[in-house]
Amino acid sequence: MKRTSGILTRPQRVVLYGVESVGKSTFASKFPQPLFIDIEQGSQKINVERWELEETEPTARWREVVTAIGEAKTTPHKTIVIDSIDALERIVGESLCAENKKKSLEDFGYGKGYVMVAERICRLLTTLDELIAAGKNVVLIAHSRIVKFEAPDALAAYDRYELKLLKQCSPIVK
Repeated sequence: MKRTSGILTRPQRVVLYGVESVGKSTFASKFPQPLFIDIEQGSQKINVERWELEETEPTARWREVVTAIGEAKTTPHKTIVIDSIDALERIVGESLCAENKKKSLEDFGYGKGYVMVAERICRLLTTLDELIAAGKNVVLIAHSRIVKFEAPDALAAYDRYELKLLKQCSPIVK
């Protein structure tokens, strides 16, 4: 075991989320030497380098993202931006359905399809941690939604912003 003290500087994994067109991609473009894995073409009006998905079939799109993340380890970029994680979550679900010849995640049985999506997202985050270990920042862009929240100790319910992800994936990404 190694003992250290003081502030340790290391690359970060950051989740930026907010409503549509608030400037999440623009903010992410200010990170050092960004490379966008542009899943939903959110960076087209920003002067950055990007990988755009070319495939249309869900399983091929998923493989294309995984390949891009793997290749990002060897690029000179200091920041890898996934734009957006909620669009990637949809690709994961579509890919799982296509691979298993299902029409929807519900066809897997009670909650099983959603758990499978969360497991794949969890493995993706582990791969992104490898980018951090390689010295690169990772920025995940996500959209938000408003959800009514009732705290047990509060007098009344209130609205709050949350990640626009499946309830199984949101805590993992946070």
